Amino acid sequence: MSVLAGSATAACPADLAQLESDLAAGKPLVCRGCDLSAARLSHKNLAGADLATADLSRAHLSGAGLTGANLAGADLSGAVLFGAALEGADLSGARLVAANLSDAVLAGANLRGADLTDAGLVATVLIDADLTGATLAGAFIHNTYLCGAKLPAGFDKYRRC
Repeated sequence: MSVLAGSATAACPADLAQLESDLAAGKPLVCRGCDLSAARLSHKNLAGADLATADLSRAHLSGAGLTGANLAGADLSGAVLFGAALEGADLSGARLVAANLSDAVLAGANLRGADLTDAGLVATVLIDADLTGATLAGAFIHNTYLCGAKLPAGFDKYRRC
């Protein structure tokens, strides 16, 4: 079964089998604006991937390595990012509505203007992350590490180091 449930677009390789082959060979993923909705990418090494404005809604990214990835403006609504490594990732303007970010590491990540409405942030590491202008309405924040993080107004009460 393919790890990718989405379909290729003009910004993506025409052949999803080629994209999977590139991932297996350790080549960086460049798929700006791609439809990777419901993709099964758990435990894949996607470090440095360029997925800006991609549709990753409902994607399975548990334990994925996304260090330094460009996810600016991406739709990760309902995505499962449990235990994902997102250190230094750019998630500015990303849509993470109802995403599960529990146990994920986003140290130094850029989440400026991201929508984290109803997101799960249990034991999430957001040390030195920038959440300026982010929406956290209804987010479940528990045992989350926020040392040095830039938080939206009213969320300092969640700061834990």
